[in-house]
Amino acid sequence: MPLSHIALLLLVNLGWGGNFVAVKVGLAEMGPLFLSAFRFAILLVILLPWLRIKPGQMKGIFWIALAGGPLHFGAIFTGLQMIGGAASAAMLAQLGVPCTILLAMIFLRERVGPWRLLGMVLAFAGVAVMSFDPAVFEHLDGVAVMILSQLAYGVASILMRRLKGVSVFELQAWIALVSAPFLFAASFLFESGHAQQLQDLSWTGIGAVAYTVVGASIIGHGGIYFLYQRHPVSVIAPYLLLAPVFGVLGAVLVLGEVLTARMVIGGLIIFAGVAIVTLRELHRARQAGM
Repeated sequence: MPLSHIALLLLVNLGWGGNFVAVKVGLAEMGPLFLSAFRFAILLVILLPWLRIKPGQMKGIFWIALAGGPLHFGAIFTGLQMIGGAASAAMLAQLGVPCTILLAMIFLRERVGPWRLLGMVLAFAGVAVMSFDPAVFEHLDGVAVMILSQLAYGVASILMRRLKGVSVFELQAWIALVSAPFLFAASFLFESGHAQQLQDLSWTGIGAVAYTVVGASIIGHGGIYFLYQRHPVSVIAPYLLLAPVFGVLGAVLVLGEVLTARMVIGGLIIFAGVAIVTLRELHRARQAGM
């Protein structure tokens, strides 16, 4: 892999990891649903040139957009606010991999071998360890919302397997189109003070919103799609485990969050479980290609 592609891969991880810090900063000035809606509205404006009708696939695109947009991101932003810590949220977001496999077992009848099962058990055990930390125990409802966000991500991932001939920016444009009105409606239903939030929005808040659009979506999703087009998944996937590491480092260095021993241990257990699942998938992919 060229050095420039490795640099792009690190930039993708930095974009995704730093997104937790940006969202935490943005939540200081906007409600979670309003912030998420605002983010998708800006993303939609940027990606309008890619908003194209895909004959025969619009139903699938809609359900992917619903699960991967308002349900996934709305729950992440809400869960992060409820938990209060970007580092904890970054660790919990690793559950997207085992949640996807769990849903594939249930709905696609996929068989799971002992190694993947061990990885899933470790990942959820890590959540249990973290949940009994005093800094997290008071926010178990936020932990539950974060887990729901990853289940929504799993649903979107399974549905994406059936999607053909849709580019990442085309899909992102449709996700933005579906997400923005859903999240604005939810925000006006459950949140208040929208005019005041916009009036008081600082340049720091604007920068946080811009980062979630550019860092997470344009650079993150666009960069990873560029790399997947040029390198095998087995080469790229292991590097993606760096995203939560960057998220935790950002929370500590930028936000000054303090990590307790139980949070670190739980996060490492989650990381180990996700690593086992990921590496096992790569091993199977290599065997299938032999």
